[in-house]
Amino acid sequence: MDQNRLKAYGGLTSDQMQSRLAEEMRLIKQGLIRRMYTGTEGHSNVVQVTSAWPGEGKSFLAVNLALSLATEIDLHVLLVDLDIHRSTTNEAFGIEPEKGLLDVVQDPTIDLSEVIVRTDIPRFSVIGTGKTRQLSTELLASQRMREVTAELSQRYSDRVILFDTPPLLGTSEPAVLAQLAGQVIFVVEADRTTRRAIDQAMEQLPEDTRTSIVLNKSRGLIGGSSLPYYGYYKSVNK
Repeated sequence: MDQNRLKAYGGLTSDQMQSRLAEEMRLIKQGLIRRMYTGTEGHSNVVQVTSAWPGEGKSFLAVNLALSLATEIDLHVLLVDLDIHRSTTNEAFGIEPEKGLLDVVQDPTIDLSEVIVRTDIPRFSVIGTGKTRQLSTELLASQRMREVTAELSQRYSDRVILFDTPPLLGTSEPAVLAQLAGQVIFVVEADRTTRRAIDQAMEQLPEDTRTSIVLNKSRGLIGGSSLPYYGYYKSVNK
């Protein structure tokens, strides 16, 4: 993995684990891990990261949350790039796999092990999007995708799977993928995203979705400190 590229992207590196951003990621992952172990729903270890609009920071959060989770002693983390419109794995890590999840869904002869890229960060792997197709949405909505997600979720009990998906408004893929996730992290950019956009985006999610909101680029307070990145985190029971 290209550490210089990761640092330029804003990703957490080993020398930043005492930084403010690292502490913010710890606050976010604590709730995620708690729900992962206490949830009664299926796939509680499958977490979708999305937003209402592009540019709100959802991929930045997905990358850094994955890196933070990988520091946990008892967890393995798999970041799945499902933003078929903008590749997170290439932009953040300089990784451009030849095959990805869409290829596995399209072709049952391809095993998941063939598309998992193990990084030089312990307990952290990634899967690329794969070849984008005209019927990508239909592939993601297929029974085969449900089977692949179940395999990802159940193969290793200590694995957290993060789906980095497109924003909810303007594309149909994230609403489809929300049906497969046990948790959704919804990123909102402070002073930009309107309440109407938030409501419209939330309406795209299944009613029983366990959704958490992260207010990004906020100067709000957590624990008495001013946090410029992820300044607000709360669970929403829809």
